[in-house]
Order: sequence, then C-alpha cells, then structure tokens
Amino acid sequence: MNTLLAFLFVLGVLVVVHELGHFMAARRLGVRVLTFSFGFGPKLLRIKRGDTEYCVSAVPLGGYVKMAGENPDDPRTGRPDEFLSRSKWERFQILIMGPVMNILLAVVVMAVVLAQGAEVPIYQDQPPVVGAVTPGSPAERAGIQRGDRILTVAGDQVDTWEDLFLAVGTRADRDVVVTLLRGGQTQSVTVRPVPETRFEVGNIGVLPDINPIVASVIPGRPAERAGLRAGDVVLAVNGERMVTRAQLIEAISRNGGREIELTIQRGEGQQVRLRATPEQEGDRGMLGLYVTEPTRTFQPGPLEAVRLSVERNIEFSALIFRTLGGLFVGETSPRQLMGPVAIAQLSGESAQAGWIALFTLMASISLNLGLLNLLPIPVLDGGHILIMAVEGIARRDFSMAVKEKMLLAGFVLLMVLMVTVIYNDLTRINWIERLMPLALLLAGSLVVPMAAQQAVTQADIQRLQDNVYQAGTDVSQLRARDAARANELQAELDELRDEVIYLRVKLRKEGSLPRSEYASVRDRIEDLRTRARSQAPAAAAAPARPAAPAAGSTAPPSAAPAPATAGATTEIPAGTEMDVRLSVRLNSGTAKVEDRFEATTLVDFNVSGRPVVPAGSVMRGVITDVEPATRTNRTARMTLSFDQITVNGRAYPIRGTVTQAIEGEGLKGEAGRIGTGAGVGAIIGGILGGFRGALAGILIGAGGTLAATEGKDVDLPQGSVLRVRFDSPVQINTAR
Repeated sequence: MNTLLAFLFVLGVLVVVHELGHFMAARRLGVRVLTFSFGFGPKLLRIKRGDTEYCVSAVPLGGYVKMAGENPDDPRTGRPDEFLSRSKWERFQILIMGPVMNILLAVVVMAVVLAQGAEVPIYQDQPPVVGAVTPGSPAERAGIQRGDRILTVAGDQVDTWEDLFLAVGTRADRDVVVTLLRGGQTQSVTVRPVPETRFEVGNIGVLPDINPIVASVIPGRPAERAGLRAGDVVLAVNGERMVTRAQLIEAISRNGGREIELTIQRGEGQQVRLRATPEQEGDRGMLGLYVTEPTRTFQPGPLEAVRLSVERNIEFSALIFRTLGGLFVGETSPRQLMGPVAIAQLSGESAQAGWIALFTLMASISLNLGLLNLLPIPVLDGGHILIMAVEGIARRDFSMAVKEKMLLAGFVLLMVLMVTVIYNDLTRINWIERLMPLALLLAGSLVVPMAAQQAVTQADIQRLQDNVYQAGTDVSQLRARDAARANELQAELDELRDEVIYLRVKLRKEGSLPRSEYASVRDRIEDLRTRARSQAPAAAAAPARPAAPAAGSTAPPSAAPAPATAGATTEIPAGTEMDVRLSVRLNSGTAKVEDRFEATTLVDFNVSGRPVVPAGSVMRGVITDVEPATRTNRTARMTLSFDQITVNGRAYPIRGTVTQAIEGEGLKGEAGRIGTGAGVGAIIGGILGGFRGALAGILIGAGGTLAATEGKDVDLPQGSVLRVRFDSPVQINTAR
C-alpha cells in the first residue's frame, strides 16, 4: 500500500504539473481547453467549470489536455480559440510548456532538497585517486594500482569520484578505455565494469583514499577490552589496508574466534597496533563497535541551493542524453531503463526512507519526463514540435497521410521502448524473475527442447541449498562416531556451501548457468553425504574444489569446527517446542533485514531424565522480513527465523518456527498474533548484498511472522518469551 500511494503521489504531481503547463499556455493565448484529465481511459470523476471538463480517468499512467480544434479530424469553425487556428509560434509555446514545467519542477524540488543540507562522503568531490583496488575486480585484472589518478573514462573527463561513478555506472558489461596518470606518465587500460544491483549499475572495483572511523564502542565487548576508542581511524586489519566501512566489517566478520591485529591512527599522526579477538556470533565475528566513514556537512543557503540545483540538473541532463545515445551505439545496457513498475518500487522505497529521498526521486523523474518529452519522436511533444519545424522550413503543411505515417512510426518506436522497460521492470521482481526460467523453458521447447530442458533454475539452486542443510545434519551425526573425520568433512561442507551461494548469485546476475557446473556441485554434495552416513570412515576424503569467488570478492575462510568427544547422541524430534527469552529488544520500526538476535532457553529439555538442552542454552536467529507501521499502512510485520542452537559449547543448525509470543509488554491486543512463516533456507544476503552479503546472510531456519493490527509497530522488549517449534530433527551430542 505504501508503494502504491507513493507512486500515485509522485506520478500525480508530475502529470498534473506537465499538463498544467499546456493548460496555462493555452489559456494565456486564448485557446479553448475542452478536457484536463489525470490518467487515460474511462472517466471515473468529472467536474465541469466553464468550457473545461476536469476529470480523473481509470489508467493513472499519464494524462492529457484536449484543446478545441487540436486534431485535423476535429470539427473546425476557424474561430481563433481553436488550436490549429493559431500560428506555429503560438502552438510551439503551448507544446513546449509541458516539458518546461517538468524541468522547472525538477529545479525547484532539488533546490528544496539541497537547502535541507546533508552529510556527504568527504571524497565525493575530490579527484579520483585510487586508494585501494578490490581483489578480483575488473580494475585489478586491468592492472590499475593504488595511487593511480583516473583522468578519463571512455573519453569522458572525470574530475571527481562522483564523475567517475556516473561514467562507469552507465557502461556495465561494456569494454571501456580508462586513462590513468601514474608516476607522471599517462597510460590507458581497458576494463569491463561488472553489473551490480537490480539496475545493473557498472562497477570496476576502485575505492577512494579514505579509512573507516570508529564511531563508538559497546561496553564490555572485545573492542573496548582491546583499547579501541571512538574517533580511532582504522588503517589496516592483519596488514590489509581498510578503505570502506563494509570492508572493515567483512574483515572482522570472517575472523570470528581468531585474534586480529588492527592498525589504528589516533590523534595527530600517532599509529597504534591493537590486538582483539572477535566473538563468534552465528556465522560472523563481532568486535562490538559502530563504524562510519569520513563525511563533511553540506548546508547551502537558499540562493546557493538554487544555483546548485541548476548545476546538478544540467549535469543530470547531460547524463540522460549520454545514456540515450549509448543505447543506440550499444554503449549502455537496456537493462538500465526503468518503467512504471520500477518507478513504483523506487517510490515506495524512497517514501520509507523519508520525504527527502522521495522528493529527490521526484526531481529526477520530473527532469527525465521533461527531457524525454522533448525528444523528436512523433506522438511526444518534441515530435509535434519537429513536424511543425519541418513544415515551417518547407513553407507548407504536410498532408494527413504523411502525418499519420510519421505518428505511426513514432507510436511503434514508443511501444518498443515501453515493452523493453516493462520487461526490465518485471524481471526485477523476485517472484516473476523465478518464473522466467519456466517461461523460457516452455518457449524454448517449441524450438530447441533438449537445450531448454538443461537450463538451470533458481529451484535447482534451492535444492542444492536444501541438500547442503541435510549434509550438515549428516556431519553432525557423524561427529559422535568420529570427531576427526567430521571435522574434515565440515571444512569441505563449508566450501560447498559457499559455492552454492556463488551459483545463486551468478545465476541472478547472468541469467544462465552451465548445467555441468551445477551438476558438479550437486554430485559433490551427494558424495559428501554418502561419506558422512557411512558407518566406517572412508580411507581418504575427496579433495574439495575451492569455492569460485564472485567478481570483486574473496570468500572468507571457514571457522574451525569445535572438537567433539566421541559418545552418544540424542535426537530432538521435529515438532518439539521450547520457550526462549529474547536477549535484546526487537521493534519493527527500527529493525532491519539480516539483523541477528539471540534468545536463551528457559528450562531444561530432558529426554529419559537426561538434560539434552540445558536452560540458558543460546538460540540464534535473524530477521528475514520487516515492515513498520505508517500512517497509511497500519499493519506492521516482523518475520523471525531461528537457525542455530548452541548446546554445551557446540553449535547445531536448526529450522525453528515461532508459533506463539507468550509474554512481553509490547504484545497487547492483537499485536501478539503469530503466523507461521515461510522462507526455509532463504539467502537474504545474496539478494541484498551480493556475494559478501550472501556469505554473511545465509539463513537456514523457517520463520514466524508477528503482525500488529493496531497501527503500531511490533515491539518485543528484552525478556519477551517466544515459543519455538523445531521443524526438523536435530541430533545433539550428549557426551561429556
């Protein structure tokens, strides 16, 4: 609902402003306006004022102003209040005012946004001097090094990092010539930016010369014990230079349970080396600190905001025309075009982020709408202006037959563009994207059935993920019989898990995957399960193939599994329920997807009089979906998944579903209603954060959705009690 309302607000303002430009110009010149409509198709609401009917129509994807005598087929009396009775100059003024109003709106709205001020990255307007190169990135393969000053991209001069990101972002999957300045010498290299995000924005993997900053440390956690302080600048971890906040978080995350050395700059040039051991929490290491990046405060006055808005819109206009030109010469991917569905998605996301983000989006779309309407394509305002200009040069009006052919050609071109952008929009929606392989399979079966049947789908990858989960259960059971053998297989399993994540991300990015690559991973998982289920340990483990790294990423090494003592195991059967107490507060208004949390069991879970899961055992989970309450959307939701339980110092993978919220001050009225969740084995990190996000965000558990129907956020204070049901059996080692 938020997305729909935000979309209608943005589109409504843009359409009304555009058509208001035509309307005001027509009325000023004395042309009679018959209809002012928001939307197309059947009229839902209509009000008549004077000669003009104001209405809202059924299809809200545009609007129109109908003037008397506008079309040659309309009845004409020759009166001066008819559109075609006016001179070409007057008709030009009426046609041009729609796009002009959109461009003026973009300038005004952007000025309002800029006048609010902001914290912007300190490097944004600095020269693009490379501070670091992402391992495995296109820049590294092309030989770009730290200290290189990037001068041009595809012949376009880049003076700032913002210029560089814009120049590279529009050229995903295209070979680009980059000119560098290195040691006083100019040289050129060719790079191929990799597409990232659902809009396929190009990235070559170069980072600015900055360092992350410690914003604050959490009392009692490893960061404080190691001596880290707020304001410390993190230069390196284990000798690896740190540039961005995400890079530092990833370096800490992959070293859970292992001591690391941090090189810190404190004060004026003072460098300090500190040692700390990140605590292992779930699948990541945590130091207990908050990290930020260097920024500067941007607070222009009203006049400066207007000046900057004009400059910014001129820059964006050049980028729009360059992107359109790139489509014709193959320099820009059509995947970067957006249609109404993508605009609706962005409107909803921007509305959730706040009015500044929504208004920024509105200014950008308004500028696009104004400029695109000026393109010399018949049917658009620019097309009508072009026809009038050619008629003026020829000193005669074209016949109706010629005009109809021109309008038909423009209509066909416009339809091709619409089909392209709507197809792009639909393929960016996850559930529709998952149907694409099936559609291609059905379509391909009419031409090349055997080839189509070999296509790898996301469902295939999901089966691999389920098999990895089952393999983890097999290895846990083996640990009771042969701990050393289980440790060997665990290391191999960790690599296979990373490979499955890599295959999922690769399929999403490239749209296809060699069947042989999928089959190789599938067979190796089955082989590992066979070896884990064998009563006698195999003579030797099959060598594990390293996980294939994604571009610009390195797979983190797996943490060494805890040693086990041979002994008996006890199974917690599927359907078992346990009550757990939350260790932190969870609120749908502040929680984010992929936030992890902990809970502790309240009482001993006994089997045959023996405590299998002692009270106080830690159960870990993750938030897989959250939707806060708003003024327009009064139903808040928060989906929790439990994926791990630690018993006697040993972690076991689980699938846990929340079935009931038993107590907690935030659960009043219907706010405690629980519905069983889906999302078994969902990899939220892979969807939101690429390969590294996938490694950090693998989720094994099924979830429970908490829904508040009172127009308030779901609030679970620290100490709230949840009832968790095990959806699959778990083998617990009960040896002492």
